[in-house]
Amino acid sequence: MKFNLNQQDLQKSLNYCQGVIEKRSTLPILSNVLLDASSSKLTITATDLDLIFIHQLSNVEILEEGKTTTSSSIMYDIVRKFSSGKKINFSSIGENKIHIESEKSDFNLNCISASEFPLTDENFNNNEFSINSKNLLKLLNKCKFSISHTTRKKRPNEINGEDYFFIKPEEFNNLVKEDYFAEYAKVFGNWYGTSKKNIQLELDKGNWVILELDWQGASQIRASELDCLSIFLLPPSKSHLNNRLYGRSTDSEDVIKRRLDEAASDMKHWEEFDYVVINDDINKAYDQVENILCGKGEENSIFNLVNRRKIIRIIESE
Repeated sequence: MKFNLNQQDLQKSLNYCQGVIEKRSTLPILSNVLLDASSSKLTITATDLDLIFIHQLSNVEILEEGKTTTSSSIMYDIVRKFSSGKKINFSSIGENKIHIESEKSDFNLNCISASEFPLTDENFNNNEFSINSKNLLKLLNKCKFSISHTTRKKRPNEINGEDYFFIKPEEFNNLVKEDYFAEYAKVFGNWYGTSKKNIQLELDKGNWVILELDWQGASQIRASELDCLSIFLLPPSKSHLNNRLYGRSTDSEDVIKRRLDEAASDMKHWEEFDYVVINDDINKAYDQVENILCGKGEENSIFNLVNRRKIIRIIESE
């Protein structure tokens, strides 16, 4: 890919893109713009999954057609450094870099394949668009699950450091005293905690961090400085939960009864979350979580009256 264009034209277009991208916090891939140099035009696309912005620049000299995706904010900062109104030359260096040059200044900017950008013109029509599971995985490739510390005994199929960090109660207490956890709580007789350091390491890489928590831990995260979205997973009925726990055959009778009692109490905190997904069908639940992540989760909002009625029926069931 190789093309030339006017500095002012590109800066104006990128300024529009920044308005779309910075409207709210987005998945890391959505901080990129899609550059498509073809048919004597440069098409720049930005999206935050609520809306799609497309800007075409016709005053462009296309020397070699091609497309790529790169950071909007970094490219915007580079373009602003160039003299106003001067010609900027773009050329790709292999698959992972773009060379940007104007007058005596030049920069190399990292880029990735255009196929990694989540939306193309096949994904939307007029004011609506859909995103399939394959594209959702592209969005989620920078989402990382946090691994919790727990005092619970390791089950036969679990791996230390992958499922949980299994530690002794004394060690857990010492970590609490050191303010090591972003959140911690006692759940079903065992302590669970999420490391501040591990969360920050992923955030510093530009990743989103997925935390699997009970209502106590979720409450602590919401009260912290971390920006979060919360989803409460609810069983289709209390009897269904009962069958699941007994069917796993991993806990004693006393433990199962205590878990059922605590679960019934935990369910009462559903209104503290942003969304509630009823896990009566794994594929349906997956689709609903997908919709929430794509900004189309109205069906599962705690303010949706139909969803609220379903939740209340489950809470009040025997």
